[in-house]
Amino acid sequence: KNSIVAAKSGVPSSIPADSVYWGFPAKPIAQAKRINAMVQRLPHYVEIILDLKKRIAQLEEKVKQ
Repeated sequence: KNSIVAAKSGVPSSIPADSVYWGFPAKPIAQAKRINAMVQRLPHYVEIILDLKKRIAQLEEKVKQ
């Protein structure tokens, strides 16, 4: 009742009244936007993780010496 579901959203079950849902599976729009923003930054996060792994390996090597 009085809810909005964005185009191409997948709604697996009932959603609350007076809400806006988006995505697949459909989520409340604020949550879906946050998830989408994080997914867009995944390549950047991968670079950071790989750099941190390299730096940790270097530090571990120094500790062994």
